[in-house]
Amino acid sequence: MKTIYLLTTGKGWESFDYDSENIKSELEKRNIIIGDGAKIGHRAKIGHRATIGYRATIGDGAKVKTLFITGLLHAVNWYGTEIMHIGCHKKEISWWKKNYKLMGEKEGYSEDEIKEYYQYILICEKLYKSGNLKTSKS
Repeated sequence: MKTIYLLTTGKGWESFDYDSENIKSELEKRNIIIGDGAKIGHRAKIGHRATIGYRATIGDGAKVKTLFITGLLHAVNWYGTEIMHIGCHKKEISWWKKNYKLMGEKEGYSEDEIKEYYQYILICEKLYKSGNLKTSKS
């Protein structure tokens, strides 16, 4: 037997012990549906209190744009939104443009390294502002 916690309307999270024989009927009883052909990749995780909204979809033709840059000191990640990551810091592009120098100094970057990462910020901003990149079908 294994235990999972399922949200029960009006009661909150309740433990549920299951084996392969009773899991399907219990999920159906609680109206928990995972769509036909749905997959979650190897070692995928969904964090504590994560939610996916009612009727959420990524429609046909959706364009998910990502950019990953291996900088001299830290990786830069951008996912087609106003948010970008430099190292472990996640901020809006507009925040990075205003604070890149102070953040670089705080992280011990040299002047040349600060300039390098500012160029990455400008690349992400240009892609974001280009208007033809969307994270889901309109």
